Amino acid sequence: MRGLLIKDGYLILKNLSMIYLAAFLMAILPGFRNPSMLLPLLSMLVAVVLGSQVAVTLSWDEKAKWKTMLVSFPLSVFQEVAGKYVLSLILSIISFIAVCLLGGLARRANIIMDQNIILFAGLSFCVCLLYNMIMIPATYLFGSGKSRMVLIIFVGVLPTVAALLLRTLRIDITRISFDRRFLAVMLFSGMIILLTISFFISYMKQKVR
Repeated sequence: MRGLLIKDGYLILKNLSMIYLAAFLMAILPGFRNPSMLLPLLSMLVAVVLGSQVAVTLSWDEKAKWKTMLVSFPLSVFQEVAGKYVLSLILSIISFIAVCLLGGLARRANIIMDQNIILFAGLSFCVCLLYNMIMIPATYLFGSGKSRMVLIIFVGVLPTVAALLLRTLRIDITRISFDRRFLAVMLFSGMIILLTISFFISYMKQKVR
C-alpha cells in the first residue's frame, strides 16, 4: 500500500499548478471584505481542493489503464481500494491542519477575531472526507467522467429534497437544540457508517473487475 500512496502522491504533485492558487485567492478575497465569512470560505475551499485530488489520481489511473496493470502486481483488491481511502484520510487531515494554521495566522494578524477555528477545521476535514466517500465509489462504478454527475446529485438534489421534506412535515430545525457532545457523536457515527458503505461499494465493484 505504501507504493500506491507514493504513486498517488506523485500524480497529485504532477497535477498541481498555479491555477489552484488563483482559484484560492479569488475565493478568499471576499472574506477579507467580510471577515466573518473568511473561515467558512477557507474551510470549504481547502476541503474541496484537497478532496478533489483523489479524483485526479483515479482519473489518471483510468487513462493509464491502471486496472489492467494491477493484474501483474502482487496487490490485492482490498489494498488497491484501501489505498484510495487512506489517501483520502491523509488529505482530510492535511485539510484540518491547513485551516488551523491559516486561521491562526489570520487571527494573529487581526484579520479575524473568530474563536471557532477548530470547529471550521473539523468541518473542512468532514467535507473533504465526505467528498471522497461519494467520488471514489462513483468513479469505480461509472468512470471519472460520469462520476461528476453523481456528485451534483448529492450536492444539489439531495439537500433540496431534504429541505422540501422538512417543509412538508413542518419541522423547523432552527428551534431544535442539540447538545454539542451528542452532535459530535452523531456526526462521527454517521461518518463511520458512510465510510463503511462507501468502501464496501468500491471494494465489491473492483472485486468483480
